[in-house]
Amino acid sequence: ASGQEHEPVRRVCDAARLHDAAQESKVIHDALDRYCAWKMSYVIRGGACNARHPVEQRLCRWLLACSDVLEESEIRLPQDVFAKMLGVQRTSVNPILQRLRADGLIELRRSRLILKDRPGLIARTCECYEAMIAAGNAVMGEAPGASIDRFEPRGISAA
Repeated sequence: ASGQEHEPVRRVCDAARLHDAAQESKVIHDALDRYCAWKMSYVIRGGACNARHPVEQRLCRWLLACSDVLEESEIRLPQDVFAKMLGVQRTSVNPILQRLRADGLIELRRSRLILKDRPGLIARTCECYEAMIAAGNAVMGEAPGASIDRFEPRGISAA
């Protein structure tokens, strides 16, 4: 073994090759099954969250999730994208972002946002963010050494 069995894959491979690999390898097949189960659970929880929770909590969840996916604290998107992702008008998002900025949780710049206080943002989310992380860990925990956890951008502590 090379010691690299559990390193994240950073390359996109074509669907036919992935399908063939999954057919030939139970490990790859099972990993894809776990990923699909986690992703489905994430989508279902996100839909329920969007229907049930206030915009501020959903926005904080969405900002944290973006940071997790991007693996950095800077999100380079204009405010209208945030509004579209939440299914609200930009006029609903702007005052919330201004409050988060005033409270020192984020820094706003033109067409980008920087997370400054991750624990503060987590405190402002509903229970869905933590539940989504826990669901990912439960599903991926079946694989040795695998975990879907909050990303800790440099200089931003979760504690």
